[in-house]
Amino acid sequence: MSKLIIACGLAGSGKTTLTNELSKKLKITYLNRNYISECIVHGVDRAPNNARFF
Repeated sequence: MSKLIIACGLAGSGKTTLTNELSKKLKITYLNRNYISECIVHGVDRAPNNARFF
């Protein structure tokens, strides 16, 4: 069974930190919305270094 986990919260509340650690512990794929947005705007090869896909 497939599952989708979505982290919501205010800016600076720790969503990225939580989802990074959760993805490592559960060995699941983590999609960073900022990375996806930057790839759409700039292209995959030109996305900023701080935009990541895990």
